Amino acid sequence: MPGSTAVHVKNILGVFGDNKLNMNQQCDAPSVWDTLIVLLLHVRGLGITWVLVYRTDKYKRLKAEVEKQSKKLEKKKETITESAGRQQKKKIVGKFSYLTWPSKI
Repeated sequence: MPGSTAVHVKNILGVFGDNKLNMNQQCDAPSVWDTLIVLLLHVRGLGITWVLVYRTDKYKRLKAEVEKQSKKLEKKKETITESAGRQQKKKIVGKFSYLTWPSKI
């Protein structure tokens, strides 16, 4: 029986019968050339985008404006967190103001 099992596994794997690949048959997997063509088309698309978008004066102006507004926003965040920290300290001190050290008599 071990021999028949081996033949059965070989038939499943396509070694025997009509499942053999001929040299003239095409494979479904993409070839190296297909991958190379896709990569070259992608690089070409990136180049066209760079020329048509990123080199324009309008894009540069908008990018500078966004950076300027981002810096302003960061400054506002810092001032808000600083003032919130001071207010938090005042609240903590206010909560425990009833606790005082006993005075000497």
